[in-house]
Amino acid sequence: MLAGLWFGAQEPVMPIFLKLFVDQAKTLASNGVSWRKCGALVNSKIVGLCCCVDSKARPAMQNTTQFNGYFGCGFCLHPGTLVEKQVKYTVTATEYPEREANKMISDMEQAVEQHRSVRGVKGPSPLINMPYFDIVWGFVPDYMHAVLLGVIRQLTELLLSGSDQPYYIGSPNTMRVLENRIKEIKPPHLITRLPRPIAEFKYWKASEWRAWLLFYSLPVLNGVLQSRYVKHLSLLVFAVFLLLKENVTFEEINKADEMLFEFVARFQLLYGEASMTFNVHLLTHLSKSVKLTRFAVSEQVKNFCLELTNNSRVKSFIRYQDTTVLDNGRVTETTEEEKSAFISAEKVPPDEMVVHKRMVHKGLVYTSKSYSLSKRRRDCYGKLSDGVCGEIRSIISFPSECGTEIAVLFQKFHTQASFPLPQGYRFESHIRLISRGPTVDLIPVDRLEQKCLVLKTGDETYICDFPNQHERD
Repeated sequence: MLAGLWFGAQEPVMPIFLKLFVDQAKTLASNGVSWRKCGALVNSKIVGLCCCVDSKARPAMQNTTQFNGYFGCGFCLHPGTLVEKQVKYTVTATEYPEREANKMISDMEQAVEQHRSVRGVKGPSPLINMPYFDIVWGFVPDYMHAVLLGVIRQLTELLLSGSDQPYYIGSPNTMRVLENRIKEIKPPHLITRLPRPIAEFKYWKASEWRAWLLFYSLPVLNGVLQSRYVKHLSLLVFAVFLLLKENVTFEEINKADEMLFEFVARFQLLYGEASMTFNVHLLTHLSKSVKLTRFAVSEQVKNFCLELTNNSRVKSFIRYQDTTVLDNGRVTETTEEEKSAFISAEKVPPDEMVVHKRMVHKGLVYTSKSYSLSKRRRDCYGKLSDGVCGEIRSIISFPSECGTEIAVLFQKFHTQASFPLPQGYRFESHIRLISRGPTVDLIPVDRLEQKCLVLKTGDETYICDFPNQHERD
């Protein structure tokens, strides 16, 4: 639901700006909207459960103190600590309780009576009158600003600018190593923006920071940054990956919560109290927010968003189940290696088959290894339904009992753990070292589950899983 549009030189007065929205929301929640489905009249009640805004808009909507003031967190009662004339959110021996909706409303009442802020609450917010909306946990931390344009950008800037610190990696020689590694990265089209030089990090967009955080940072920094700092960064990388997963369990959310709390605590030890910004503190609230809102977006909405990205204007194609081949293909004689793959799959090897170079499978574009039109990208790596990763050597179509069948000739990878977490965590990373298997297997295309990213840094080659197939640049 859209609260409204504001055009002006100054920020809106929230009580006035939100009042009409709340009034309309109350009507939608009580009276609903009538519409027809297959001729039958349906009345649907509409409620707003979740609101995602940045850390400047959130306190304005809650009518609370902003993050640069005392008690500036809208999710807990951390009072803030004055460090170098700025309010920081340091880690102390005190455990500060989380805010609760009923207690925040009580603080609003006291603020009106006492004509002053009470625990960071300035007064009533129109949103307390919105049906079913929780004034505290109805808001969620803004992942883009808090994590991508916040913590990981702040951390990268510390590494590149702290010339008198043990974690400094901004010297010319080190930068050359980093730039050479980044140049070698060839992402799939699931990552829209190609990697830019790390020297230009101040101009990176949020989507570039996402790719850096989840996929590039650990392999690129490995062997350059001291291991204790790499292990510390891995806590953030793996925790955020877990929370972004398409199907995340409560156990994974709890594990991410533990990792984020340790990341925040170690952040203060490694980088000092002056680095304990509000964005770093917000990490401690990410997991609960995911736990409360994980069912807020239905599968129908996810599927609709995925359909918006599908390529429907294809001139030449062969369609098989959820797969569309994007060219007419080339008829070739079946090689001995390919015949062996057919026999291993318990299929009769044909004398000839049609070899293709591109296909759309479950809404995503895949290519074969031999596809050469895209020099800076690789869409030939994938993960099967049994968790095995590998490279698509060829996309083939051949006659079968059901008509024309599409399959891939797939070279499987052997994988092993790459970036261990600090002691005490049992966790399989989404970034793994790989080596190529000796054989090529015939794999039905419906076993191809998701795309992967492969990147090489020095002598090591890594494969990375994507947390989901919906999040696009």
